Amino acid sequence: MVTSVAGPRPRRARPFVRPLRLPGWAGSTWGYDAGLECFWAELRPDPEAGGDGAVRIAPDHLIPTVAGLAAAVARTARVPRDEAYAALTS
Repeated sequence: MVTSVAGPRPRRARPFVRPLRLPGWAGSTWGYDAGLECFWAELRPDPEAGGDGAVRIAPDHLIPTVAGLAAAVARTARVPRDEAYAALTS
């Protein structure tokens, strides 16, 4: 007879929105979509640096990790991946 011990239920991540502090991208944000269980980002070019038009890395891209989001932000913003990761986590 096999018995199982029920452990604690896995916790579901809650949605959140945080600032994305990346030079040249003022007012940018990133967050977590609990319904799709993935991360997203919205990059807003700094108007003082001549930028216009937001770029959205949307939840429908299904990016399941912060490292994956950092890679997508790095490609979009044309910055090194470690700089993008630091901007997400600082």
